[in-house]
Amino acid sequence: MSQSLHVLHIEDDFGDAMLLQHALYDASVDNLNLEVIRTLRDAYSRLSKKHYDLIVADLRLPDSVDPKGTVLNLLRAVSGTPVLVLSGSVGVKLDELADEVTVLDKNDYFHRRTPTKTQALVSRLKVAILGSQAASAEEGADALIL
Repeated sequence: MSQSLHVLHIEDDFGDAMLLQHALYDASVDNLNLEVIRTLRDAYSRLSKKHYDLIVADLRLPDSVDPKGTVLNLLRAVSGTPVLVLSGSVGVKLDELADEVTVLDKNDYFHRRTPTKTQALVSRLKVAILGSQAASAEEGADALIL
C-alpha cells in the first residue's frame, strides 16, 4: 500500500482549483490528499500546523498580488517543501522568480484538456515531489508513485 501524499493548493479561483482536482481524478490519482485554500495567510496558518509533500500555488492571490513577493514569502514559510507554481498570470517575468520553484502555465494543461496533458501535469507534480526528496528517493520512490 502506498503512502498518501499531502498537497496544499493555494488558489483563489474556484474554477482553477476544480481544474486541478479534475485532472488528478482523470489521471486516477488516488493516493493524494489535496487541500485547497484561497489566501497566502491561510497557507501560513496551515503550514504552521501540518507538513505537506508539495505546495501548488497561484502567483496572484487576494492578499499577495506581487508574483515575486508571493513566491519569496511562500518559500520562507515552507522550509524545504517543494513549490510548484501553476498560474495563468500574463506578463510575469519568470526569470525573476526563485530558482527553487517549478513554474507551469495552467493554460498549457487546462485549455482543451486531453488525457496526454493531464498525464503531463501529473508527471510534473511527481517530479516536483521526488526532486525535493532526492536524498531519500531510493528508499521511498515506490511509495511516491502517483
